[in-house]
Amino acid sequence: MKDRRSQLLKILVILTVFYSIGTGLYNFYNLLQEYSLDKPDDVVKWESRMIDLKEMIPADQKVIGYVSDWDRQGYDKDVYIEFVLTTYSLAPRLLVRNFESEWIIANSTDAQFIDWFKDQTKRPFTFQEFGNGIYLIHQGDR
Repeated sequence: MKDRRSQLLKILVILTVFYSIGTGLYNFYNLLQEYSLDKPDDVVKWESRMIDLKEMIPADQKVIGYVSDWDRQGYDKDVYIEFVLTTYSLAPRLLVRNFESEWIIANSTDAQFIDWFKDQTKRPFTFQEFGNGIYLIHQGDR
């Protein structure tokens, strides 16, 4: 009886080990499919969205403003991540969350965002849209 119990326990342990290895390999395979080296990651995608925008900002501008839905609707994790990605993309320039800078990057998919921005500043401004809710705002003489 003891031998049978011992053999059954060994079989269960071996089956558990094989099941764990199989599950691990299956998950690893799915992970490789999702994060293929052939497709760019989110940081690369975000940085490529900023290329044309960066070229529009004069080289002597070292501090750039940033406004987003965060300023309208409060903190949101995704909006914070986009702020960090934009900061990374604009380095070595400094990105600060404010309305006072001459050059401001705006990030919002809300159709009312520009009207809201008009209410926040009394300075004349022009803006250029770069798609996906990204704008470059220049405050000063029109």
